[in-house]
Amino acid sequence: MPVRIPTAPSVEEPDLSLLHDGLRLEVGVLRVRHDHGRNVSSVLHLGVPGGHRAVAPLPAAADPLLADAGFRTDLAARLGELALDRGLPLHAWLTRDGDLELLTGDRAWWPALRGALAASGQAPAGLHVVTKTGWCDVLAGERRTWKRLRVRSRAGEAVVRQLAQEADQSQEWTGSFACIRST
Repeated sequence: MPVRIPTAPSVEEPDLSLLHDGLRLEVGVLRVRHDHGRNVSSVLHLGVPGGHRAVAPLPAAADPLLADAGFRTDLAARLGELALDRGLPLHAWLTRDGDLELLTGDRAWWPALRGALAASGQAPAGLHVVTKTGWCDVLAGERRTWKRLRVRSRAGEAVVRQLAQEADQSQEWTGSFACIRST
């Protein structure tokens, strides 16, 4: 029987099955919002997919502010502060409309997150893009898509509905960092 050598305790490996389940719930949330005719604006999240998170609604895709690396870094820094204050993990995901194909703007969030969190001695655990069709790991390129996503339990359905309601309440860019909040 081979001997298993444990990894260093300072490096904590994320539980990928829990991460994937949370991202699946996030896809379900976007589908619920689309099914009810709601406009889905882009939002940057930091925390636990399918759970507690700090959120920052983003300006419309055509807004030149999104092309500004300094803006992305400032927004990521403020979101990181809020997440750290709440004791949330530093996993990031971007929810948006459209296809799951990675856009230049999606990839631009990784250096912004890395730089902003490094200033506080932290590092992001990862970055995913989530749309109504699935999710994609920006760094590894791994992706999961569904044609018909089913939430398998009543508890899961309740979580999806609750997250969709919370998303509808305050995910609109206000033009200031005051719109960043924690749920």
